[in-house]
Amino acid sequence: MDPVSRLGIVRYRRPVRWVVAVGLGLMGGSAWADRLIDIPTARKLPFETFRLELADSFSGRTQLGYLDLGVTDSIDASIRSEKYLDHSTVGTFDLSYNVLSAVPGLLPGIAAGVQDALNTTTDGRREYACLTWREPIDTGNGEVPIDITFGMYYRSHPFGFGGVSFPLSKEVRMIGEYNGSRPAGGFEYKPTPAFGLRLLFRGPDTLADLSWTSRF
Repeated sequence: MDPVSRLGIVRYRRPVRWVVAVGLGLMGGSAWADRLIDIPTARKLPFETFRLELADSFSGRTQLGYLDLGVTDSIDASIRSEKYLDHSTVGTFDLSYNVLSAVPGLLPGIAAGVQDALNTTTDGRREYACLTWREPIDTGNGEVPIDITFGMYYRSHPFGFGGVSFPLSKEVRMIGEYNGSRPAGGFEYKPTPAFGLRLLFRGPDTLADLSWTSRF
């Protein structure tokens, strides 16, 4: 094949690669939910999937509960509760729209939505938009992506947030975030896709977190 023809093939393949990548992203439906610890991410639960999550601080200061729902291929909803100090338990809900799911190593995911739509929790109502990049790395027992999220909240004024989920193996991750006012981090262990255990350091609290994921 002559060099001119070969160059033409290279130029043809490159846009095709990006068209395929964008198409895969628009299909949505990556695994896991749309939160890291508190901040949103541009990942979503698959359609007709739910996740129950309970978190309790060792001091008894904070108790959190979540029911995350993959409502459609693009929309997630979360019904959640919060009890803080001696205050009564409050309930609220979050909504997330997945514009584009991340294509690992190529394109970031894009999502927008609102957290605490009823404005009842200590963090309050926050509209947001965010990007999540997924970069695969070799962990020794398999290739798993690092998830890196950056975004903007709006609550009377705009402010930034960010977080990272770093795999140590297929089952274990280190996670960390800053939501604009509070740092949080910890470790996550998922022995199966259905069950997850996390030890979280969230501001002054240390929490044990248990989650279970299944389909409707």
